[in-house]
Amino acid sequence: MIISPKGVAQFPHLTKPDCKFTDLGSYQVSLVVPESDAKPFIAKIKAEFEKEVGKGDLKSTPWKREEDDNGDVTGNIIFTFKNTNKQLRDGTIWDRKPALVDGKLRPLTNVEPGGGSIMKVATELYFWNMNGRHGVTLQINAVQVIKLVEYTPEDETTGFGFDIEEDSDESPVLSQKGKDKDLF
Repeated sequence: MIISPKGVAQFPHLTKPDCKFTDLGSYQVSLVVPESDAKPFIAKIKAEFEKEVGKGDLKSTPWKREEDDNGDVTGNIIFTFKNTNKQLRDGTIWDRKPALVDGKLRPLTNVEPGGGSIMKVATELYFWNMNGRHGVTLQINAVQVIKLVEYTPEDETTGFGFDIEEDSDESPVLSQKGKDKDLF
């Protein structure tokens, strides 16, 4: 297991699995790290690859250079960490939810880290070989949340970009409650 450098979380799913691409769900987070901090971490991963697999090219990596909206490199590296839940032979689900701790190593419960949180990830390296193409997956063991930005889902009534109009009338739907007999 190795520890990532500190980075800014993007699209974290650390307390509830993301079921968008798999029915069993996966826990994941992308971590944006300055390139100067990312280089030693990448070197550790490559050294572990050589120890585990031997000499060879790591063709598929869970990191990429961050680009801005114009396609220009920002100087940051984005790492992708992911655990996919598995169904065991007996039919039970292996929930691979990572442990969460704060900066002082106290367990975090009843919070959902959101994008913008500052964190480190304790990761297991899973090396794989698919038809001679070597790769690595960064699997999440635990996450240390150093600065929490709690996830708050957009409320359906405010998620459309409208501003509150103070001088608006009462909702016609609410004011007609019980009076719709005349409509049918």
